[in-house]
Amino acid sequence: MTRFAFAFVALAACQAEHVIGWQDVAASTCGPALVAGAFRPCTATYLSGTGDEGAAAVDVGPDGTVFVATGLVGRTVGPAERATSLAPGAGTLVRLSPSGREVISTVAVGEQILDVEVEPTSGRIALVGRPFGLMVLAPEGRRALWQVPSSGLRVAMSATGSVAVLAGAEVEVYDGAGARVARFATRLEGERGGDVAFVEDTVVVTGSRAAGGVVQPVLDGYAANGDVRFRNYGWSTDAVLARQLQASTVGVAVARGRDGKL
Repeated sequence: MTRFAFAFVALAACQAEHVIGWQDVAASTCGPALVAGAFRPCTATYLSGTGDEGAAAVDVGPDGTVFVATGLVGRTVGPAERATSLAPGAGTLVRLSPSGREVISTVAVGEQILDVEVEPTSGRIALVGRPFGLMVLAPEGRRALWQVPSSGLRVAMSATGSVAVLAGAEVEVYDGAGARVARFATRLEGERGGDVAFVEDTVVVTGSRAAGGVVQPVLDGYAANGDVRFRNYGWSTDAVLARQLQASTVGVAVARGRDGKL
């Protein structure tokens, strides 16, 4: 029986795709598509036990290892000597081998991990969650480099180590040492969710806002200080009514590819 309610996909440097599913936590590694839009399953890894353990996010390190942000209630996966706890709670970051068949390490960081992103060159790992806020780990995923309070829901890292956190309708930007350098408002309506990514030194956000009786997508880019670099979609009420736009659309996720493009 298939128990996946949703899935997250990340591209590895080796061009394999990694997928995680939820209701119980599973991870699979897939080869190149046989046909457009199709995946060829190669391996599958089951990380769960009885009960529900949600999978929040997945990313791939520069060495091809797979990081799965999940919740493990009262249990661990992998050898005990590979487990580390930075804070008590079910929120767990599991690091898997590139094949997805071996647990390299696990680290407990609090009650819940909401998002994870691995910096594409150094391999440092940014997490947002509860109650720890924003935490950046060393590349091996077992040691905290810095931590600050944050209500962020999504996180992104630039190739130079800067961190952007989407907290409702606002973005917080931190330098590589954890000092906050900016906080600015966006056009998003925070209760509708959204996502954030770095493309070079541009902070890109997606989400949605209401106008003309429907929900409009937003895809905007900002400098690290909050200056607007581009705005797409998110039309005004007058524009929506003039074009007779009737369907609601939301921006759900945005990501930087391994080629550096959005």
